[in-house]
Amino acid sequence: MGKVTAAIELPYAVDDVFRVATRVEDMPRWLPEVVAAELLDPALVAGARIRLRLGPGTGNAEITGTVVELRPPTLLEITGSGGPLSIKVWTVLEPRGPAATRVSLE
Repeated sequence: MGKVTAAIELPYAVDDVFRVATRVEDMPRWLPEVVAAELLDPALVAGARIRLRLGPGTGNAEITGTVVELRPPTLLEITGSGGPLSIKVWTVLEPRGPAATRVSLE
């Protein structure tokens, strides 16, 4: 099982970053391994389902995930599986001042 972590500091308020980071249809814009993303339920809440299509590095796998935890504006946790792959993704946002946010992905 592989584990990938990344972190970046952004010059934006935590609420603004969270709003962008949780727009499911925009995930391919900031997660390079995701080529398509779709929210399968009416709203992004705990228990909502998400479909992710991954790129060639994963054999173009399709993963159906579930939002395990959503705590605006600091946490989004998704787990899921598809074929031989399973994922557990934590997106954690830490305010670093009125116009600065640290984003950590694991």
